This record gives sequence, structure tokens and C-alpha cells, in this order.
Amino acid sequence: MNIVSLALSLVVAFGMFSAKAAQSPTVGDSAKSTAPGANNGNRQPKGLIGAGSPVIVVTPVLLAAQPSASWAAGADMVIADALAGGLKSNTAVTNPSDYAVCNHHIGWQNLVYSTGAYMWDGMLNPVAPFNAEYGHVVWALVDARSGTGNDDLSLDMLQVVTASNDGNALGGTNGFSGDNYTARAVAVKKDGTVVESGTASQEGVRVLVLVQSPLFNNGGTQAGLDQVKSWVMSQGNYSLTYVAEVVGNNATASAASVTVNGGVPSVNLRFMPNGQLSVVAGDTDRTYVLYSTATLPGVWKFAGTLNGTNAVTVQFTNTAMFFKAVAQ
Repeated sequence: MNIVSLALSLVVAFGMFSAKAAQSPTVGDSAKSTAPGANNGNRQPKGLIGAGSPVIVVTPVLLAAQPSASWAAGADMVIADALAGGLKSNTAVTNPSDYAVCNHHIGWQNLVYSTGAYMWDGMLNPVAPFNAEYGHVVWALVDARSGTGNDDLSLDMLQVVTASNDGNALGGTNGFSGDNYTARAVAVKKDGTVVESGTASQEGVRVLVLVQSPLFNNGGTQAGLDQVKSWVMSQGNYSLTYVAEVVGNNATASAASVTVNGGVPSVNLRFMPNGQLSVVAGDTDRTYVLYSTATLPGVWKFAGTLNGTNAVTVQFTNTAMFFKAVAQ
């Protein structure tokens, strides 16, 4: 029996720090966008019968964390766009009901969620429209297609294994045996019918599902957020690897890999003759969300999105302004 797999890695680089001072934060459970079934986790994926290897694509996307108010809308949009022919190209989220493709970059703030206080991008009590969210985290969209072109692929044939390079703190396995289809875990039949309910054993020519690996759940306090940041930064180049698998009896396995890199945000500031400030991304192949505040400590407010070489112009409202750039 062969395993058809695609491995995808996400790497966050924040520079080298002493690992001795950092302690591993608390890790929360993983989340699948399916309704649990009676036998969830008790069976191995069933075998795929027939010739031809399935093709699997794994795409990392940034979404609101469950149970954020906007998570369902963003997750539904991911599936709808994938079914319609392609995901959006935006790499930043300026509305919590939206999503973004990771575009080779994630940050420590995308690995932590809150179970109590509202939090977004590593900041507690965020301003509107993010004031009812519990985190801005990385999800994996798994898109599997039958190698035969027939209805012989089902959700319960899939398995997603996640591993992290910090002793596997965020490692885990998501299987779908005993689960049900939902609006965020669907099968598409050869005749175009989309299956969004019923048991995960129903077969189609294509299966799409959103999966979230275990994440740090320290986002409810500033101390917890600081601990996550310290831990991730202490690892040097932090990485997550997703391996999506179809278990079958095919003679040939299909596989591909993608490495996603991160780094320290960098922006350039230029004062304008009219008293305004022009902010430009220092790394032109990255996207940043820019926040500003007039005081420290203070309330960080959304100031704009930096994509490539575009500039965001900020009008000064105080004699001093502070800025924070969050890499996407």
C-alpha cells in the first residue's frame, strides 16, 4: 500500500536568540472544518481503489481563529473561491471576514490564538473591525483530485500530518474517518454535484477541506503572547510542515513540496514637506500591515497595508507617532 503525499513547510525567521530563556507555551487542540463523527480518530484512512495517483495541493491561508465571529465567513470564502477556480492573490487581511494566502511568510502571531480575551495579530483588545476575533492564524487548505477522473476519492481517505521543528510542539494528525462533510469540507462529483453533508465516505472526483494544526493557545494575556513570541524567536528559523496523504494501492505516488520563509519586518520612513509621513516596505516581495499609535503604551490602530513598493501616507495627529509593521 502506497501513500500519496504533498509536504508543505512554513518557516518563520526572527533572528537568533538564546533558547535557554524561553519556555514552551501551552498548545491547544487542532481544528478541522468538519463535524466530528462517532468514529473520529479510531480508524485509518481507507484505501483508494483504481489506477492513477491522486494529485494533492496544500495551500497555507491566514484566517480568523475559531471561534472568532468572522471565522465561518472567511472559511466559506476560501472554499467558494477554490471551487470557482482559484484563491485570491491578496497576502494581507484587512477585514476579519476575509482570508489571505500566506505568500511564503508567517509570523509568531499567526501561531497563537486566544480562548478568552479578544486578540488579533498578537495584540489584545484590538480595535474595530477586529474587536470580536480570537486570533489571526494559519490554516491549510487541502485540495485533492482523483487520478482516474472518476468518483473514487472521499474525505475519509485523507490524512494531514503536521510537524514543527521545535521538538514538534505543534505536531499532530488530522484524520477524517467517521467525520461528515460540511460547507468547509466538500466533495465534488464528476457530474459537478457538490457534497456538503452526510458521511465522509461519499466519493467524488475532488475533495477540499480546511485543516488547522495545533497552535499555541496563550493568546488571552499579554504574558502569554510574550511567551509565544519568545519561544518562536528562540528557535531561529521556525517551521511548520504539513503532509497531506491519500492512502491507496497505486503503483506511483504523487508528491510536491513548498517552503515558506519569514523574516523580521522592515519599513522605510520618509517625512513629507506637508508634515505627513510616507511609509514604504523595506522588503519589496513582502506584504505588511502597518499600525500606529500616538503613545506607548497605547492603542494600536490600523494605518494601512504595504504591498511591494507602494507607500502609505500617515497624517500626524500628535507631535510623536509610533509604528508597528506586521509581516504577512
